Amino acid sequence: MWKRLAAYAALGLLAACTTPAAPPAPLPAPVVPSSSPAPPSPTAAPPVSPAPTRPTLIVFARIEWDTDRGFIGEVTTPEQLARMRLRSGREATVSAGVLPYQRPGVRVFVYEGLDGCSNEDATLRIAPPVMFPELPFVANCMVPQWYLVVFAVPTKLVPDPLDIGCAPGPITCPRRGPPR
Repeated sequence: MWKRLAAYAALGLLAACTTPAAPPAPLPAPVVPSSSPAPPSPTAAPPVSPAPTRPTLIVFARIEWDTDRGFIGEVTTPEQLARMRLRSGREATVSAGVLPYQRPGVRVFVYEGLDGCSNEDATLRIAPPVMFPELPFVANCMVPQWYLVVFAVPTKLVPDPLDIGCAPGPITCPRRGPPR
């Protein structure tokens, strides 16, 4: 046992119990060659994510929910994103996920209020002209759990005309209410 403790101590894996260790010396600042770009500032635009080649889940969040009608809409452009009003109050979460995907060739769709149970993933089904999210079956719940999902979709995969509603079929999507 003493050999093992001595080996751990030699590797610095044992903390001294009676004497506090001296703070480690600060690391030198990294040298940035003059030809390298400056590090991003806190107010810099978010990094651009790679363009998706298939529908890509970019936001998946469990939300508190007390209604059956949520926001379903496209937030591809900055104007669409600015007009988005979520009943769950998660606009900042959606915006943070969407901004890296705002570019030509990519469209972004939000579905708020999907019902499920202990889900950790969602997929987007495209059955022209309808496009809708699905949560995989995990378990039967006594009380449903509610989710917010956002997908980035290559423009070439988006049906034209497009219905981003929740019909036909057994779809775990908010029920349609009056026109929004």
